[in-house]
Amino acid sequence: DEEVKALSTEFLFWNGLPSLLGFLFSKHPPLVLLALKILNKITIYAEDHSIEILHFAFSSLTDDLLFDEA
Repeated sequence: DEEVKALSTEFLFWNGLPSLLGFLFSKHPPLVLLALKILNKITIYAEDHSIEILHFAFSSLTDDLLFDEA
């Protein structure tokens, strides 16, 4: 059950990422480019737990950007 949950989270994350990044890029191009560089470094550094770390970093990034809009 946990494995299915993890796989579905991973699927949603990677499938939703391009469209969300495209939307954010239209609003905040420099921040998205910086975020992509940071996420790339995190993934390379922590391959074993990249999904959990990326999910956390991605959530933090989107929260920051959404609150900046408000």
